[in-house]
Parts: sequence; C-alpha cells; structure tokens
Amino acid sequence: MTWRTSGPMDVRTAAVMLLFAALCYSAWLTSIVFCAGNGMRPLLVAGAAFFPVGIVHGSGVWLAVGKAPVPAKLLGGCRSLAIVIPS
Repeated sequence: MTWRTSGPMDVRTAAVMLLFAALCYSAWLTSIVFCAGNGMRPLLVAGAAFFPVGIVHGSGVWLAVGKAPVPAKLLGGCRSLAIVIPS
C-alpha cells in the first residue's frame, strides 16, 4: 500500500483561498451593515447567525439584485440601458 503525501500549499493556492475568504467575509459584513442601517432585523439576525445567508444577501446587495428597474427618463432617454415604463 502506498501512502500519498502532499507537500506544503503553494503560494498561488494560498492567495486564491485568502481572496475567497476575504470576499466571503466582506459580503457577510456588507449584509450586516446594510440590514442594520435599513432596519431589517429578521434578516440581520438570520445573516448573522447563519453566515451563508449573509454571504448571499451581501453579494445581492453588491449586484443590486431586487432593485426596481430604472426608468428611461432618468437615463436621458437611452432605452437600451433601462426598462421603459409607460407614464
């Protein structure tokens, strides 16, 4: 029977793992700050207690998921960047 041994982690892998951990932490922190600032207490408790909820919510805040569409009037009439809302 042969035993596999692996050497120390290379610098590139360590850097990617550190970047991923920093990204997850900052998304979680974004969720906590956003919920605290906007009075969303149930989501604040859920995001703080179950960190995957906070990570997904913080990423959604970054990407502006769930925001209302921007009327074309606010973008200077550019219809390709906005959903046209009849007035």
